[in-house]
Amino acid sequence: MKQLSLIPKKEKDFHGGRLHQNRRKTRRPLCRKKSIHLILKCNKKQSLFKNKELLQVLIQKYGKKFGIKVYGISIQHDHTHFLIRIPSRESYIKFIRSLTGQMAKKFGKKLFRFIPFTRIVGWGRDYKQAQAYLQKNEDEIHGRRPYEPRQHHPKYDETG
Repeated sequence: MKQLSLIPKKEKDFHGGRLHQNRRKTRRPLCRKKSIHLILKCNKKQSLFKNKELLQVLIQKYGKKFGIKVYGISIQHDHTHFLIRIPSRESYIKFIRSLTGQMAKKFGKKLFRFIPFTRIVGWGRDYKQAQAYLQKNEDEIHGRRPYEPRQHHPKYDETG
C-alpha cells in the first residue's frame, strides 16, 4: 500500500524546448507573480545576432503592447534569452504569438527549432542567478569573456 503524502507535489516550473518535442501537449506552467526565463531556439542557419537591433525593437514593442515587463534580454546567434514577467496567461500567449510571428516574417519561415522554453524563476537568489546567466551570455557574445561550455541540466536542456 502506498503511503499518502501530506506535502503536496510541486508543480513543474519549466516547459518546452527539447523536453516536449514529439510529446502530447500539456498546459504550460506560467506565473504572473514571478518572473519567467523564456528561451527561443532557432535553426543553426539563422543568426539572430546580426539583426539584434530589429529584434530588440520587436521585443519592446510587443512587450509594451501586451503588458509584459522585460527584465533582461540576451540575443545569441541561434537563440534568445528573456527574463520577463507577465500580467496573465492570455497576454503571454498574445505576446509570444505576435513576437514569433513577426520574427518568422522578418527572418524566414523555418526559423524556430523547438517550441518556446519557459522556466518560472523565483525571486531572490533564483532571480539573481537568472540575471547573472543572461549577463554571462551577453559578455560571451560581445567578447568580454571567453566562452565556457555549459553543463546542461538534464531536465531542461535547451540550448545545447
